Amino acid sequence: MPCGKDCPPCIIDCGEGKTVSCGEECPAPPPSDKNHCNEYGKCVAGKGKINCSKPEDCESSCKINFQCKPGGGGAVCSENTDCLLEGKKCVLNNGVKQCRPDNCGGKECGVDSECESLETFCDRDCKKCVPGGDTGIECSSDVECQYGCTANNPAQCVFGGAGGICSPYSNDCSSQELRCVLNDNGSRQCIKDDCGGEICSTVANCNQTPTCDSKCQKCVPGGDTRIPCSDDSICKIVNKRPEAKNLNVVNKPCTGNVSFQWTYSDGENDPEYYARLEIDNNADFLYPEFIEDIKYTYPPALNLNQQLVPVKYNVGYYWRVMVLERIGISGSQASEWTYYDGQSGTTNPELAEIYIKTGHPDPSPRFTVSPNPAVVDTTVNFKNSSLCYSDSECNYKWWFGDPHTPPESPDSTNSSASHSYAVKKTYYTATLEVCDEQQCCPASRDVTITPKGLKDLPIWKEISPFW
Repeated sequence: MPCGKDCPPCIIDCGEGKTVSCGEECPAPPPSDKNHCNEYGKCVAGKGKINCSKPEDCESSCKINFQCKPGGGGAVCSENTDCLLEGKKCVLNNGVKQCRPDNCGGKECGVDSECESLETFCDRDCKKCVPGGDTGIECSSDVECQYGCTANNPAQCVFGGAGGICSPYSNDCSSQELRCVLNDNGSRQCIKDDCGGEICSTVANCNQTPTCDSKCQKCVPGGDTRIPCSDDSICKIVNKRPEAKNLNVVNKPCTGNVSFQWTYSDGENDPEYYARLEIDNNADFLYPEFIEDIKYTYPPALNLNQQLVPVKYNVGYYWRVMVLERIGISGSQASEWTYYDGQSGTTNPELAEIYIKTGHPDPSPRFTVSPNPAVVDTTVNFKNSSLCYSDSECNYKWWFGDPHTPPESPDSTNSSASHSYAVKKTYYTATLEVCDEQQCCPASRDVTITPKGLKDLPIWKEISPFW
């Protein structure tokens, strides 16, 4: 039964005797060294591992080791994979110069000490105050680098301007159109802002219902969608994260390599532009034995990723992969880590399975040719550097392409060999086959044979007809 007027009031306890009604936020505690960040990323009273004086201090950000933690100091993040997208740059963290993963930082760096002697200047692209910023304009905090367009004509780019974000170092406002926007207090303005709604000449033109604008994902009067809104948060488009699927390992006989394979999948068909493969003999991947970063100018055919890696026989390996999608011109989003599980892959690291390369270790034929190119009738040396894992000795067969080619009788059965070619040719194909008691593996190289040099030809001398 509903309790009607006798229902108790809905109250939230904010601690230290403070309460608010349901739906309201607890007030932020006053600045104090006795406040700390709780497990939910809130700045609350009491001592803890991470001190705070304002709510922003508890936002998760990238640490120097690419982990996403409260108070990390680098780019704002929500999980560790976000930090892998950022390069290490000099940033200003609560007045302290640090080296952190953050693409909006100043000078590139490796450790904090590289940033400590740098002066802080505004950064042109991100409009932040950073050590080694590229404008040369001195600053002490980000607010000194934030600018917006004014409503006057001609519009000016000034600190605190309510219009579109602009740069004081170039005349951005002159290229922006007058459009309808909503201020933070919900009032309408007609101002220079390419991310606004309807084009306007005065605020009287801005009486349209606020709807989401698809270009900039903002809530504006006369946005180009039919989605009603009251603030920008409603207009953020949710883009599903890409996935790595069908993790598989394919042995490549006679090479010593295996092919680690996976397919890229994305619900919005955004293209893949980056992938990271990690292989380790420990499930924690703290110090992977193999790391490969793959950047694609063009997405791989059929979204199939393949990476050849030399692995040892009868040794257990864990492996995982992360893929990134390109969103628009410069946006990106990473998948979760996907772990090999012997099936199609899993995002749960506890279900990861070990891959072991088993079976008979094939010979791995390898050789070098010197010199190459070579001259007719000179000695060409074929140096064998093959790997043979058999307990018994391996056998070797050479075909120089002159006079014989496989499967004819070999020209030599020595471990290494030499040969001279009597006739010039763009290339001869030399082949080495290495055999143990179970398997024969071939490898081939092209050898170019050129004619004898000018020193072997008659010397011509031009004689003047007037001599």
